[in-house]
Amino acid sequence: MVRSTSKHFKFGALARRYASAIFDLASEEGRTRPLLEEFQRFNDALQKVPLLCKSLEDKEISNKSKRQIITEIAKVISLSAVSQNAIMLIAQKGRLTLFDSITESYRKMAEELERMARVEVQVANQALVKTVQDGIEKILSDVLKKKIVCDTRVDSSLIGGAIVKIGDVAIDASIAGRLAKMKEELI
Repeated sequence: MVRSTSKHFKFGALARRYASAIFDLASEEGRTRPLLEEFQRFNDALQKVPLLCKSLEDKEISNKSKRQIITEIAKVISLSAVSQNAIMLIAQKGRLTLFDSITESYRKMAEELERMARVEVQVANQALVKTVQDGIEKILSDVLKKKIVCDTRVDSSLIGGAIVKIGDVAIDASIAGRLAKMKEELI
């Protein structure tokens, strides 16, 4: 267990370093958002075709062949030369398995630059999604002075109410959470 945790931190830090270098380059060119969108498209391709990542990570495949594969993918999903070169570098270094983490780290940097915050919201039923999402976005944008984006999902086990998570802080305003707290207090 300790090993996997240290690996997670090690690779998380490595992904952040790659993301930071790419972000600095994109910032200089004023292309942080377009590059994020391109990285997300490539990341989606890797997720949809797991064999693609395996083949680009294969040490038996030459860098020339990898470059050709990435060039063809770049044409299909409309990647800029900057994205294409960054992806090629990551592939040559054998770090393509970190691409999802690199993309996520880059996204966080881009959102921070754009004064945007992402909030995770769980609601009890589908009918509440729009109302809760709109209310949370309004309240938090006023308080934090940032554009708020809610990632909302339905969890019927909440019975009613919602759970809001902002970074490491979770606010449980669900009926299930209240019942659990009442049970705890009674015991």
